[in-house]
Amino acid sequence: MDPILEDPLQPPEPAPATYDRARDAWVFSRYADVSAAFRERNLWPVGTKRRDRSQIGDEAAQARLRSDLQTALAPANLAQWEMQSAALARQITGVLPRDRAVDLVSELTVPWSLAVATMVTGADSSHAAEMAGLARIVSAASAEPYDDNLQTAKAFAEPELAKYFEGSKIPMAAPTFVALSQTVPRLLANMWVALLRNRAEMDRLRSDTTLWPAAIEELLRFAGLARMLFRQAMAEVAIGPVTIPEGGYVELRVAAANRDPEQFAEPNRLDLGRRPAGQLSLGAGGHACAGAALTRMAATVATRAFVEELGCVQLAAAIEWRGGSGFRSPKELWVRRV
Repeated sequence: MDPILEDPLQPPEPAPATYDRARDAWVFSRYADVSAAFRERNLWPVGTKRRDRSQIGDEAAQARLRSDLQTALAPANLAQWEMQSAALARQITGVLPRDRAVDLVSELTVPWSLAVATMVTGADSSHAAEMAGLARIVSAASAEPYDDNLQTAKAFAEPELAKYFEGSKIPMAAPTFVALSQTVPRLLANMWVALLRNRAEMDRLRSDTTLWPAAIEELLRFAGLARMLFRQAMAEVAIGPVTIPEGGYVELRVAAANRDPEQFAEPNRLDLGRRPAGQLSLGAGGHACAGAALTRMAATVATRAFVEELGCVQLAAAIEWRGGSGFRSPKELWVRRV
């Protein structure tokens, strides 16, 4: 099995930049290389295949969309959503059964995330099930970008999903809905696996609330969802000793970069008190995740509910991972109170 498809919390080690002839791509996995590639404005986000430049889109238009979204995610709005989503998280955790094992995916992260996605985007909740179904198709294609059948399904689902958000007050409402309803619950599941495997750190977080900001950054570094992302050179660029010609294709192995010992001391140890050192799970530079603040808010709210409201829990079943080379997460996450 390709090492990128194994347990996502145990990614392959970073290595010097290489050229993969089979994929006709430059592969970066060291922190310095991936970080530099993220910040290179002439490396444009793409999928698993090269695109004609006319298909990539207008940089100025993309910048305006990102700016409009970040305006919509103003601190006042985030604070309101945080309050509402925290109340919802406490409500859901408060009614979880105590006399049996609980699947944190189907019983907590998925329903909570769907409700938050509907709230933030202002979507019609009566269509939540249909929208979630289309969003799952889009998410599955992102999880395994090399599956042509999934990419075909995504090409159909995206415009269908966009119809539900015509006239939305939130820019990029459909992608935001996908991120909150699909990406966030998978990210949470990965983060919580890391905590369940490191009980001392979870206890530490429960007893010291000052750790929360650093803890979320560390969980994003250690258990972030993105395994790899792709870029295409709009002009010749140099990343370290590598020169990528115009049109060249680049694979960025984000998970490996987040475990680079040149950037993070003891990178394979979860340390919730670690001083943040620039995790790359949400990207960096001009093409970083436009909804990073929203992702951090959601991750903090839900994880606080998990740590503080559920009490002491432990894994109750082996983890079956789903997804592919783009990202992987637990299909189910069964826990039992102890």
